[in-house]
Amino acid sequence: MTRTPGNKKWFQNIAKKINLPLYPKKKFNGEEVTLMPDGTVRLSETGEKPSAEALEAYQDFVKKFNERLRRFGVRTIDGKATLNTVSRFSDDYYNKYASIPLLKQVYPNNDFPFHLQLQEDYIIQINYSQETDYELISKQLNQLDMDILLFIATFRNVQLLQITREFGLPIPKIKPHLKRLREFYLVQEWEFEREDTPGALATSYSIYSHGTMLLLLANKISRNFTYKWKDILREEDNYSPIRYWKVVDAYQNLKFNQNYAYFVPTSKLEKFTYTVTKTQEKSEGTSPLSGMEKRKSELQAKKAKKKERTYTVHVPRYLFIGQLALNKKEGDGTKNLFDVYPYITNVGDTSDLDKLLNVFKHFGRFEDGFDEEGSKRYLLIIVDNFDDIQEIEDKYMLIENGGYKNLNNIIFLNLELAAEEGIDKSLVVIRSQNATDGGRVAKYIPFRMNEAFNERPLIKDVELEELNQEEGDTDA
Repeated sequence: MTRTPGNKKWFQNIAKKINLPLYPKKKFNGEEVTLMPDGTVRLSETGEKPSAEALEAYQDFVKKFNERLRRFGVRTIDGKATLNTVSRFSDDYYNKYASIPLLKQVYPNNDFPFHLQLQEDYIIQINYSQETDYELISKQLNQLDMDILLFIATFRNVQLLQITREFGLPIPKIKPHLKRLREFYLVQEWEFEREDTPGALATSYSIYSHGTMLLLLANKISRNFTYKWKDILREEDNYSPIRYWKVVDAYQNLKFNQNYAYFVPTSKLEKFTYTVTKTQEKSEGTSPLSGMEKRKSELQAKKAKKKERTYTVHVPRYLFIGQLALNKKEGDGTKNLFDVYPYITNVGDTSDLDKLLNVFKHFGRFEDGFDEEGSKRYLLIIVDNFDDIQEIEDKYMLIENGGYKNLNNIIFLNLELAAEEGIDKSLVVIRSQNATDGGRVAKYIPFRMNEAFNERPLIKDVELEELNQEEGDTDA
């Protein structure tokens, strides 16, 4: 199983100390100090003011703490931890690249095949035609080179900013490692237009087949992943790189959760069939044996006879481009598996919106959300904003007749919320709410992960009653 590298121990330690939003606790001279939601610094147990020495030490600790978090892409303001989601774009940006390529390849300075100097007077040619080529190149890579290569392979295509966030290093320290990977033809470099600065270019990197094989021979990825390399990297449209970036944003959003376990680059739901029975009305009239009988039959009301017809529906296998695993509780082997579904397109038979139909059918089969292996399965739909969620609701009417209750394991990761309101507020579910006209409208509710993992209802009955009493307010 391929899993992401990185400083996991540090993230686990942070997750145990804090529960986002970020109110870190720290002991100074026996006094445990914490930042309160109102912005004041108090003693954790009594709520009283700490000593001047403890207050000064705590403020210095928080400053360094936040500086380190910023290296990993997290900004902390007024107790909120936000992540600048680099995979979020406007509709105008998507429309611009609907028919033209998003990425432009940047070629390395050296040609392929290339030469590797092993000794001062010993140079060989590398074309990756044999395993010894991979072994020689592996010896030229340090640990950070390998970690970066594995990170790019895991997510297929990642932005430079996402790489710096993963390893907590500034761009100047990351660039030499990427240059080495490029010159060894293990990764490919791309440029794309930045939306926030028209005319300016940003950089991304994708895994190359040689990089995949090198990781396989080094036992860093599974053989199964290597066999599916071409299938996984198959581009359906110009937005495929953005879909990969959204998956990275989702991973870098959830890895701060105290229950985070690991990420795998692919998951699947096997094909299945089901039967549907429909009742049709068949009209019958008297056979026209003569002209008179024909005229009589035209005047008579036709008798309706009901006929049942049963047919089989085939739902194809679905391959996800990533799955996040979170522990149910510490020390428990049960997993909560989040199959990630990046959402962009809404037009055409192969659009993300239309393909959700079969995905919903798959998830609707899980009994109480559990798969055959006993793991809780969630569908994590990555959206840019609330408009995308409403778009999905408008097409599939998930709240109609309580239909969404049968798909209780559908979660939306709102990238806009992650960037503006905080990582802990980015996960939402939708619920049905009474409208002023007597109909039903969608209400967005935060997904309480801890309650869900402890088998408690995601939305309490009291909250549902309060929602039904509200009048048409669909804001989060």
